[in-house]
Amino acid sequence: LHDLRRSVAVVGQDPLIVSGASVRENLELEGELAEDRIWQVLRDVQLADFVKALPQGLDTVLDNKVARFSQGRRQLLSIARVLLNPKQVVVLDEITSAIDEETDAIVQRLLHNEFRSSTVISIAHRTASVVDYDRVMVLGGGEILEVDTPAALLARPGGEFRSLAAHQGVLGARR
Repeated sequence: LHDLRRSVAVVGQDPLIVSGASVRENLELEGELAEDRIWQVLRDVQLADFVKALPQGLDTVLDNKVARFSQGRRQLLSIARVLLNPKQVVVLDEITSAIDEETDAIVQRLLHNEFRSSTVISIAHRTASVVDYDRVMVLGGGEILEVDTPAALLARPGGEFRSLAAHQGVLGARR
């Protein structure tokens, strides 16, 4: 169980940010990291300018008065934490459900570019969030309804994934 926990990272719908800890402490889970690496990842997740503008930068203590992070910034900080502390398996639980389209685009780019060496398990209601994945499993009523590549599922007449994608406007956008 210990080995499993060390190889899995979870980013939830309500990202974990430790209030009373600094930005740096929220990023460094497994010991001290090189500052240039932290700044590179913050640039990758497009938070570097925001963090630089904080009163003490990386050493700013996160609380409700000093550093108010929007939901999107909280998600990006959580993703930065995973990038700085890489794991074999990354579980994403509805991470794009409460963020705007611009932040969603950043998240999708990061997932596509930065997590190539990890297995990503994504729980999502937005079909656009998973159309570039290798495999998709559609669940309904506690059962597996479909499993295949997104392209195959989108091409399946009467399929659940195709129906969801059409309802969300994804099907027409992918033609």
